Amino acid sequence: MPAQAHHLLCFNRFAMNTGFFNSPLLSTIICLVLIFALLSLLVSTLTEAVNGYFQERGQLLYKTIGNMFYDGINVNFGQLLYHHPMVKNLKKDKYSLPQYISAALFSNTLIDVICNTARSYGTSAATPPAGQAVTPVPDSVFNKFKKGVELMHHTDLKMLLVNMVERCENIAKDDPLPLLKTEIQQWYNDQMERTSGWYKTWMRHRIFYIALLVALVLNVDSIHLFQTLYRSPDLRNKLEPIAESMAQRYSEAKTDTSLAALDRAYKAIQAPGQNTDSSFQRMLDKYNNVLHNQRSVIDTLFSHIDTTKHLQQVLVQIDSLSTIGLPLGWRGSMAPLSWFNYKTPADKTYFEEHKVWSFTNFFLYVAGIFITSFSLTAGAPFWFDLLLRVVNIRRSGAKPSN
Repeated sequence: MPAQAHHLLCFNRFAMNTGFFNSPLLSTIICLVLIFALLSLLVSTLTEAVNGYFQERGQLLYKTIGNMFYDGINVNFGQLLYHHPMVKNLKKDKYSLPQYISAALFSNTLIDVICNTARSYGTSAATPPAGQAVTPVPDSVFNKFKKGVELMHHTDLKMLLVNMVERCENIAKDDPLPLLKTEIQQWYNDQMERTSGWYKTWMRHRIFYIALLVALVLNVDSIHLFQTLYRSPDLRNKLEPIAESMAQRYSEAKTDTSLAALDRAYKAIQAPGQNTDSSFQRMLDKYNNVLHNQRSVIDTLFSHIDTTKHLQQVLVQIDSLSTIGLPLGWRGSMAPLSWFNYKTPADKTYFEEHKVWSFTNFFLYVAGIFITSFSLTAGAPFWFDLLLRVVNIRRSGAKPSN
């Protein structure tokens, strides 16, 4: 038996013997992971917004794509790709760089660029080495791409592209072009996944400060949030179906290899048939007095990037959760504002004692804010993957009877 299967079997036995599947603890964990997934997606979106404003992501994307095609001999297809009209149209102005290039756009543009090198009037990547014959091929997009690759000087990059072409021809002999696009998209996404890891390491300090800002602005005390969820079966019953449906959409999005990790998370929060723009507009109308003076600042920030729609989606989801009783936001009946209003607890319940000032409550509140901040720096893909796993654990057992 493989080690992973053995560990899973041992965990299932432990869970069944201890009643973990039936306990409110697992239900609380699912709800908490759901909230962290949404908040981390908000942090990721805001980080993209800030980076877009300073053009840092665009510069890193340009460098990454250039390095993908740099071999020191052949023309750099990555640099030619940025001169393609479809990519140039992504620029805000002639001095800026695109902040994001989708896998589908990358594959279509790259195929065009390499095909153009095979045309008699195109920019030739290279003349074939002496003694190497190029077989005439029918005039089709896939064959133009194949010819463009054949015209390259022999390097590791050429062999990578040749292997792609041969795999596509062997698997889909009738129409290998769709499979070629899929191969290029997967290659691009793999590169972007690694780049995202480097980028995240480089940006970890900025991500933490943005996560801390989100935790403070939304008043997300992880310790109090856990206590509230654990002690409120009705609240868990409202959140668990949301977590299950979101995990299901995320699982479906993971099967689409053309999507980057963050795009899968955005797919998960977009319910089928949901009109995000109108929902977000209703939320803006509700907070119009608060946001009116800041609207020009927001418009200036987001005019440089294409994250507005994603920000709308995340804010709509967080706003909908806040209306069902989650302890999020700043209200006079919630700590820390309640510390100035409540002198003695009305009774000895946890919720009443939490509203009263004490050094213990202050320490726990600060600890809860920092736990939230550090947790959100893990990134949205991590929390959505964890959400899918804990939901699958729940599905393997019975729900708690409260």
